[in-house]
Amino acid sequence: MRREHTPLGFKETSRSPLTFKSESCNSIITIRVLDENIVHVRHLPPAPAKALPVTHSIATGDIPVTGRLRDDIPKGFECPVPSISHNENVYTVATSEVTIKVSIQDEGDLTISWSGVNEKMPFLEDLNHRAYAYDKGGNGVWHHVRRQPDDLHYGLGERSSLLLNRRRFRLECLDALGYLADSGDPLYKFNPIYITLNKTTMATYGVFYDNLSTGYIDFGCEQDAFWGDYRAYYASQGALDYYIVYGGNQGNMERVIEGFTKLVGLPQVPPKYAFGYLASSMGYAESDDAQQLLEAFPDLCRKHSIPCDLIHLSSGYTVDEITGARNVFTWNRKRFPNPQRLFANLRNAGIRVTANIKPWLLSQHPMYSAVAAAKGFVWDCDEDAPSVMRFWSAGGGDHANGSYFDFTSKGGWDFWSQGVASLLDMGIESIWNDNNEFGINDDMHTYALKSLGSSKTPVGLAGRTLQTFLMAKCSYDTMVSKFPNRRPFLVTRSGSPGIHRYVSMSWSGDNTTSWSTLKHNIATGLGAGLSLLPFYGHDIGGFVGPRPSPELFVRWVQNGIFHPRFTIHSWKDEGITEPWMYPEVLPIVRDAIQFRYKLLPHLYTLAHEANRTGHPVIRPLVYHFPKDPYCQSASFEFMLGPFLLIASVLEEAAVSRQVHLPFGVDWCCIWSGMWYKGGSDVVVNVPLEQHGAVFARSGSLIPTGGLMNYVGEKADTERLIYVYIGAQDYGRWEYIMMDDQGENVDGRLSMVAVYAECDEGDNVVRVGVDVLVDAGVGIAYSRVWFVLPHGDSRTMVPIGTDAGQRTGDDGRTHVGVRILRQLSDL
Repeated sequence: MRREHTPLGFKETSRSPLTFKSESCNSIITIRVLDENIVHVRHLPPAPAKALPVTHSIATGDIPVTGRLRDDIPKGFECPVPSISHNENVYTVATSEVTIKVSIQDEGDLTISWSGVNEKMPFLEDLNHRAYAYDKGGNGVWHHVRRQPDDLHYGLGERSSLLLNRRRFRLECLDALGYLADSGDPLYKFNPIYITLNKTTMATYGVFYDNLSTGYIDFGCEQDAFWGDYRAYYASQGALDYYIVYGGNQGNMERVIEGFTKLVGLPQVPPKYAFGYLASSMGYAESDDAQQLLEAFPDLCRKHSIPCDLIHLSSGYTVDEITGARNVFTWNRKRFPNPQRLFANLRNAGIRVTANIKPWLLSQHPMYSAVAAAKGFVWDCDEDAPSVMRFWSAGGGDHANGSYFDFTSKGGWDFWSQGVASLLDMGIESIWNDNNEFGINDDMHTYALKSLGSSKTPVGLAGRTLQTFLMAKCSYDTMVSKFPNRRPFLVTRSGSPGIHRYVSMSWSGDNTTSWSTLKHNIATGLGAGLSLLPFYGHDIGGFVGPRPSPELFVRWVQNGIFHPRFTIHSWKDEGITEPWMYPEVLPIVRDAIQFRYKLLPHLYTLAHEANRTGHPVIRPLVYHFPKDPYCQSASFEFMLGPFLLIASVLEEAAVSRQVHLPFGVDWCCIWSGMWYKGGSDVVVNVPLEQHGAVFARSGSLIPTGGLMNYVGEKADTERLIYVYIGAQDYGRWEYIMMDDQGENVDGRLSMVAVYAECDEGDNVVRVGVDVLVDAGVGIAYSRVWFVLPHGDSRTMVPIGTDAGQRTGDDGRTHVGVRILRQLSDL
């Protein structure tokens, strides 16, 4: 029963931090400045026992299983002392960047408005008389704010749209098998983080709601004449904790992202091999001759000249030989008679293995009773027994009783950690946390976590995704414990804010084979990147549904090679989706995958940038061109880093692509060498064998490396820099390549700057190299080659030691510059 109530009669009770208390119901609102552009607001409804005193999201590093006290959050920030003034019914809180006005009027109704310093128009305003409502009949809290017509909203994790305007999204996670890519909701992730850009004022800010209970965010789908235009956040339990990150009035999304990382931390850098081709299919492990199929896989890759670095081991290895039940951490010895030999053979061929594990035990699992006795499951207090649900058990559509692990319990944590360790001991190098949405069907079932004093914490209050988060932490901690010098490669399907501190990569789940999915998954990945999931991808070819046609498969591969995670994965009656399944298009698929491997120096540099700043690897056009009206809503083109614009072919039978080129800079088609003015809409030919329409902005230097069968097969002695400088441009441009050993955790990072210079009116491009940091790793090349676009007749002249010239396979001249190495003092 909903009983929405807005507290009134607010009076100031403290200024350190600024605190107000409602005389009508004892609600408490606090406003705390954490940084000049980061502010925390908390509304504690009049039932403090219902609010969790801990958070697992707000941290920049590791935290204990029990979480972090919210009262300790300011310890990680500068917490500048703001100026606070009071004039009649308005309190003004000012930092060097943000002005916050707290108004108390109309019987003590409290609202907050936010504006940039010296800006007259607020960028965010609460809705009068309804801003901080709570549910007197339940445990829910609301936050209503005014909706400005020129506001554009992005992010919110994994959604079926990049632009969130006029949509309503549920805050929960489902096992969304076969979802509609253009409208499905909810999907697999829980990320109440979004960015707003006002297309008129260019004010940019981010909002993060730190509450893991189920709820929704409405961006104007709901309309009510009495209240006017508004948007709403709702959490079914707990307090209202939200953070505002102001990015300024120049459309600066980068600054908002950097502010988010101060709250929830920076992402892990995946090992370098994670950016290669990651093979997968349910079909391999479901076969009776699974080990034989997988052992033959490297030879097939070599036969078809397909590089590959890892293969996913789906859950078929856990299927009981008699009952067909999937029992995690057990082995089907009929399908896998000698798994240690399999993993050793694959590793000798340069292919690592990631193993699928699921966070429940079926009641028939041989260890179920032991884990229940250790109280390692989510608990049903009414029955004083494990919380029992139905789970996927055998084949498609089969289900049976079982229980979720409780990762806040010692019994659940220890069993899981031992299971992960057993997989690592067998030669598996990566862990794949799957089916981890924790669809617990009773809010009153409990976790062992005692954050409310002596009592256990209800599922609904702590949130289901807390288990997803701690599952990742448990897997990660176990991997670090087993191999302390190796960077863990942990993959997850579900997630919540802060999980990127433990998880290396994620993806858009069990998508459906269709042209629509290919198209709309792009928008989903862009939104994920804006929500601190920078290493994200999709099941190329579609996980379920019909087998992709040759054309669709080619176009999907051509799009996928530019995403951070490149995986071909499927579960189809017609057979396994593999690079060589259509001989007639194999040369195109091969060339696309090989092209990705050549791009690894660029991809890996972007990975290190994400680790340092939080900036996503792929970015919506609005990220770099916020003032371009087309870019503000562009959802199906993207930037790979700040330099390359990717416009894939997304329609059947299309051999051309219309592309809007953002204004303010000229653009070069990397395939043809033709230049185009920024701000123009162009139509370019994209035959099937061309990997989409790809443009480099003027001033770009794009590094590429040598081709190999897998990352680290041999020293990468090749560095070829593609230089894109418009004929009318002059100045100096630089790109800093970042590289390391590939999977160690010693922190050694080499940085090499490549640069190009042009003088106005000159027909010469000067190129050079500076070794900024030589860490003794990542620099296997003794020279760097530079090349201009097709048709560019300018002369390239090396700055520094001339390493000569060579002719590329396409006839273009490469100019070499020798590098001078001097091991840096680390």
